Amino acid sequence: MELKSLFCPNCGASLEIEDGLDTFFCKYCGYKILLQGQSKAAYDAKVQVKNMEHKERLQEKLDAQERFRMEFKQKDERHTFATVLGIFGVIFAICLILYAIGSSGAKKQDQELQAIVDQILIDIENEDFTAAYVKANSLYWDDNWTSEGKDKWNATRKEIIKQIEEAEKKAISSTTNESDEGEDDGGSFWDWFS
Repeated sequence: MELKSLFCPNCGASLEIEDGLDTFFCKYCGYKILLQGQSKAAYDAKVQVKNMEHKERLQEKLDAQERFRMEFKQKDERHTFATVLGIFGVIFAICLILYAIGSSGAKKQDQELQAIVDQILIDIENEDFTAAYVKANSLYWDDNWTSEGKDKWNATRKEIIKQIEEAEKKAISSTTNESDEGEDDGGSFWDWFS
């Protein structure tokens, strides 16, 4: 850099300045001195420095704006994730509640149908086949939560009806055999008078 020599207009002190400066202060009295007639290189350098400073400030503002945008996006994503997670949590809780209700309803219905089966077995022992048929035809699984219960009770109903039919046939055949045996023992109607 080139040094220039000049005198302070206020105190007359001899001053040396660097080329490229257009404003400075007297180091003796503090008077502000403005120079005119800068070199073209000094002026271009000064303009370039100002442009660089401006670009740096602009870039800092753009960076700050981008950071703000990213932080907002992250907050929004966290909020969206939390909302979705909350919705899934509520759905899961509802499913658990419905499953618990369905399970308790299924158990209750299973117990009710088993009680009907017990009554049917008593009716078969008492040879009340009509009541047994009516009760056996009421063995239907109404709960739609599980197909296992439906399959189980359909099979149970078929088996119970089969047991009723077998017991009824057995009862009819034993009644028929008893009446046939009674006729043989007593003889015919005309045998009584002979």
